[in-house]
Amino acid sequence: MNGSIKNVEKNVKMTFNFISNQFLDIINSREEFENWIPFELILTVENERYEYLEDKGATLNLCEINDLIRTLDQIVNTKSNNKIIEKYHFSSLKGFFELIVDETYEKEMVYIEIWINIGTYSDGKTYGYDKGFRFVVSVLSRPIIFSPKSPV
Repeated sequence: MNGSIKNVEKNVKMTFNFISNQFLDIINSREEFENWIPFELILTVENERYEYLEDKGATLNLCEINDLIRTLDQIVNTKSNNKIIEKYHFSSLKGFFELIVDETYEKEMVYIEIWINIGTYSDGKTYGYDKGFRFVVSVLSRPIIFSPKSPV
């Protein structure tokens, strides 16, 4: 689930990478929701840039990751077969971001909506709201999220 996607107009880029650092917390005997994998998220919108980099300690648990990969893969398969998708809403347990994938009613296109929690983004310096962007991507551009690969 590492890689980047760009919107149709090529002025929005979202990069998501799983990383291995001091925040990696996996013990095979624990349940999926108790195992944490760190990630980096970089969202570039025109001249704005939002980053959860390695030092932020952003993590998702394995349960979240598996649900995200499985559902996004289903969305890609559905759209690739020219069918209508159901709206999908993902919210990270620790509140780093929300991701919404919705129908555009255009062949092989979906809306991606991402909301950044400004409280976690700013380490609590600013809080009380989220900042979001919505853009259209082609499911044929699969390099991020739209590829069901093991995160570890």
